[in-house]
Amino acid sequence: MTPQVPQLSVKSSGFTTLQEGGAHPDCDIVFIHGLNGKPDKSWTYSAHASEKKKERSIRRQASKLFGKDKTNIQVSVSEIKENSDVFWPRDLLSQEDCCKTARIMTYGYDSDVLKLVENANFSTITTNGESLLNGLARIREDSPRRPLMLIAHSLGGLVVKSALNQSAIENSQDLRAVAESTFAIIFFGTPHRGSGYAEIGNSVAKAASMLAMRRYNDRILTNLARNTEILSQLRKTFSTHTIVLMKQTSSFEASSFQENRGFSSAPNFRGKASSIPWGINELVLASRGTALRPVVDDDSSELGDGNRNDHIDKNHMEMVTNFDGPYTRPNFMGADVETFFQIRFPGRDDPEYEKVIGEIKRHLDRIRRVVDKQHKNLCKSLELTGKNSWEHWNQIKSKTPGTLRWLYHVHANTSEKRKSRKERGISLQTWLAEETGIFWITGGSGPGRSTAMKYLSSDNKTIRYLQSDAKLNYSNGQSSGHASPATVSEYITGGPDNSGIAKPRYKDWCIVKLFVTSKGTGDQDKWSTMLQGILWQLVNSRPELSKLVMNLARENNVLVHESAQSTARNALRETYKWSPDIVEQAIEVCKAQTHYPLRVLVMLDALDEIQNEEDIRQCVTFLKRLSELSPSSRNIFKVCISSRSGQRFLNLLAGTWRINMDDHSIRDIPRKLLSPFH
Repeated sequence: MTPQVPQLSVKSSGFTTLQEGGAHPDCDIVFIHGLNGKPDKSWTYSAHASEKKKERSIRRQASKLFGKDKTNIQVSVSEIKENSDVFWPRDLLSQEDCCKTARIMTYGYDSDVLKLVENANFSTITTNGESLLNGLARIREDSPRRPLMLIAHSLGGLVVKSALNQSAIENSQDLRAVAESTFAIIFFGTPHRGSGYAEIGNSVAKAASMLAMRRYNDRILTNLARNTEILSQLRKTFSTHTIVLMKQTSSFEASSFQENRGFSSAPNFRGKASSIPWGINELVLASRGTALRPVVDDDSSELGDGNRNDHIDKNHMEMVTNFDGPYTRPNFMGADVETFFQIRFPGRDDPEYEKVIGEIKRHLDRIRRVVDKQHKNLCKSLELTGKNSWEHWNQIKSKTPGTLRWLYHVHANTSEKRKSRKERGISLQTWLAEETGIFWITGGSGPGRSTAMKYLSSDNKTIRYLQSDAKLNYSNGQSSGHASPATVSEYITGGPDNSGIAKPRYKDWCIVKLFVTSKGTGDQDKWSTMLQGILWQLVNSRPELSKLVMNLARENNVLVHESAQSTARNALRETYKWSPDIVEQAIEVCKAQTHYPLRVLVMLDALDEIQNEEDIRQCVTFLKRLSELSPSSRNIFKVCISSRSGQRFLNLLAGTWRINMDDHSIRDIPRKLLSPFH
C-alpha cells in the first residue's frame, strides 16, 4: 500500500515544495515536466485510469470465453478500485531513506502548444530556460550553493540545459551558483538532437489551430525538428562549456532513460501501444496500422559526455503516461490531451520505478561522499596553519590540584563606573552563564595565566556554567525586525513569545583554544595563525558550516580547481589560498548564518605575545566585533582573553570585565606548599 502523504495544492507555474527535507536539507531535487505537461499530473499515477484498464481487460477476456455479447458481462468497479492516485515525487520519493533530508519540488511552466480558450504562450526553449534559472536562484536564495538535482522529461530536459547554459556564463553569483551546484540531471526521453516527428506534429498543430481559430506555439515544435540550429547550439554549449564547469564544481553526472518501444494504432500489434490518441501527442501523430520507431530514438535521447543510459520498457507516450496500459482516447481538440503527458509509477515495487529510484539514490550517495570529501579538504587546508594556534596548550603546565577554584567565583572589575551592585562586579561564573562580550584575565606570571587558561578551557565547570540556565532555549531568529534584546536570556530565547510553541534547544558549546607563544615554532606568535585557528576549529567541530565557508572561498577566488585534464574523471582537487581578510569574513559568515544554531567560547591566551602592535590592535578589534550580539542571527560568541595589564592593553580593552590574578593568588599558596609536586 502506498503511504498517504498530506495533500497540497500544486501551482500550475513556478515552484511547489512537496517536502522540506527538515530544518537543514542537504540537497534540492526539482522535477520539470515536458511539452503539454503539468507539474503534478505529469508525475501522477491515476487510479481511475487503472480501473478502466482492468475493466477493459476483464471484458476482453470474458468476450473470448463467452462470446461477444457483452450484455452478459458484469464488471464491478469497486472490486478493482485502487487505493488512491500516486503523485510519486511526493508519495513515493519522499518515503525513500535516501531522500529524507532532501527538499523536493516540482516546477510548472506554460508548455501547451495549443489552447482552446486563448492563444498559446509563444515562449521558446530559451525564454523558458531564463525563467527556470531565475526561479531557481530565487527559491534557493537562502542557500544558493546547496547541491541540486534536476529531473526532467522531454522538452523539460532542453529547458534545463538552456537554463544551465545561461547560468554558466552569468557574472551574478546567485545565478551562476545554479550551474555550479548542479550535481545530477535525470533525463526522460529528452530529444537532444530533435525528433523526426516534430514536422508532423507541427502540421497537425497548425490544422488544429485553424479549426479552433486559435494561434498555436509553432516556435517550440519548429525548434524540435531533427538537428535544428538551436538544438545543435544548445548541445554544443552544454557539452563544451557547461558540463566542464559542473564537473569541476559539483562532480556532475547525468542519467538518461530512453523509450524502449515504438507506436502503432493496430489493436493487436504485439509489443506496441494498442491505442493512439487522436490529438497532439508530444511530437507524434502515428499513422493507423503502422508500426513506428520510437519518437525520440536512442541517438537523440542519449546525452553523451559519459552519461549513464537505461531504458524504460514503454514507448514515448507510455513513458509519459500511465504505466499500466492503454489510454482513453481524448477529443482531438479536448482538454483531456493533458492527461497523456505523464511519468507515473503505481508503487515502490514497480520495476520501472526501481530503475529510476536506483539512479536517484546513486547520485545522492555520490554527492554526499563528495561533500564529505570537500569538508575534509577544507579542514586540511586550514589545519597546516590552524593547528599551530593551540599546539602550545600541550606544553603548558597543568594546575596544582585544588588551586584556581576561586577563578569562577571572585568578582571581576571594570574601569567604567557602573550603577548597580551587579554592574560593579560579576563573577566569571555569572559571565559564562548570562553575559556576552569579552572577559579579561590579567596579573600573575605568564606561565600562571596560561595555566589558568588551560584549566578554564578544559574544566567541566566551564561548560556547565555556559549551559547552566535550563530555561535558556535557543532560537535561530529568522526575523530581524525586533528591537535589540534587553538581556542575554531574552536574546537566546528570541524575546518574549506568547505562541506557546516550544523553541528548539541547542545547548552544545564549541570552545576554541588559542594559545600564543613567542617561544614556539610555526608562527605561533602571529594573529593570522590564531585567526585561521578559529576557523579551523569551527569547521572541525561544526561540519555543517563547511559549505558556507567553501561558498565564500569560491566567490572570492580563494578556492581554485585544477583543470579537468590534470585530474581523474569527476575528481574535485581543490586548493585554497587563504588571506587574513577572507578568514575574518568566513568567521563572520558563520556567525551571521541562521541555519545552524551556534554558540562559541573563544579563549585566547597571551595576547601580549602576539608579534607586533598592529596585529594586537587588529586582534582586539576583530574579537570585540565578533563578541557583539547579532539579533539577526542570534548566534553567540564569547571571548576570554589573558595578557599582562600594561597601559596599552588597558586602553585596548577598556570597559571589559577583568580579574587580576595578583589580587587572589594568595588563596592557592597553602595548597601549593602542601603539593608533593611543589
